Amino acid sequence: MVFKSLYALNFIDIISFGLLAPTTNVHVLSLGGNKFLIGFLASSHSFLQLLTSPIIGSWSDRNGRKPAALLTLTVTFFSYILLGVDSLYCYIFSRLLLGLSCHTKLLFRALIADHASVEEQSEIYAKVGALGAIAFILGPIIGGHIAEADYGFKKLGFLLSGLTAASLVIIFSLKPKKVAAISDAKKGAAFKTMFEPKWRILFSLNFLISIVYSTFYQTFGMILNESFGASHREVGYVIAFHSLVLIFANLYAKQIKSAFADDVRRIARFSVTGLLITFISYYLLPSFWAMVAVMLPFSFCRTLLDVTFNDILIRGVQDGEKGQVMGAYDSVDMMAGLVTPLLCGLLAEQFGYNFCILLCTLPLMLILGLINKLDMKLD
Repeated sequence: MVFKSLYALNFIDIISFGLLAPTTNVHVLSLGGNKFLIGFLASSHSFLQLLTSPIIGSWSDRNGRKPAALLTLTVTFFSYILLGVDSLYCYIFSRLLLGLSCHTKLLFRALIADHASVEEQSEIYAKVGALGAIAFILGPIIGGHIAEADYGFKKLGFLLSGLTAASLVIIFSLKPKKVAAISDAKKGAAFKTMFEPKWRILFSLNFLISIVYSTFYQTFGMILNESFGASHREVGYVIAFHSLVLIFANLYAKQIKSAFADDVRRIARFSVTGLLITFISYYLLPSFWAMVAVMLPFSFCRTLLDVTFNDILIRGVQDGEKGQVMGAYDSVDMMAGLVTPLLCGLLAEQFGYNFCILLCTLPLMLILGLINKLDMKLD
């Protein structure tokens, strides 16, 4: 029963993100904003997530996942109502509130770690990935259609508030397992976790690959819209196709990993090389259909890297610090999200969004250099 509730919670969280994915950047422009503001808002959101993720994770270790989830979801509920107001200032304020409160993914992962054994978690995350991809198929398509209707973004805001209310009901009815209390030595160490030698290589790799993901997701929708004249609806369909590929990638991730004997370095090297070839190929031959084709290798390579890094994380984390470590891990994502949107906005003004895709090759080459230090197998 607990896992069914958690699957539903994760599904709502991802479909909510998917509803906004094809619409937010263009909506900012329609309200009178510019590309720099788009990058600034994304960076501000990531900065606030960076500050609050370790704190929320650590607080949930001490006081329970349920109170933490109820608090953050309540703030998210009111943020989505503000998001639909036809005002640039309300939009900016709501995005800042969402930066403070959007921690469903963090608390979801901590709840999974609380209730499932290490052996069970890989299978659970594969199912979660496939279910999340289904949500991300539906979200952009529905969001794209709603956004093109009269008062479309206002309707999206109310729909997102309703979905958040459903998440609140799920959390309120949940009976989470009690976890071991966080040790005195670990209290107040939420940010220090990011710099512990035990996690240094994994977190560095996560930071670099997050730069790649953030750059790609920040730019591809605008490339489709500005370079190839794609509508909200068409961007939504491309995102849905990406999600469809993610479903198959998650379902077959275990078999693909087995082909590499679960060797972390081989899996990571193969995936990063695949991403390098993909981005260089697109930059040399840019077109609408080339961007669609990019989704195939990008989805498979991303899934392999995410599942591999997540396996390392859950095998190394100890009871009583799961929320704290996972919060720190998420904060590394936010560090990347803090830098890349602003940088992409500035570079896009000068050189165009396709140039940002080419820049993804730089962190990928750094990752190839660090992979050799990730000397462990998933046995």
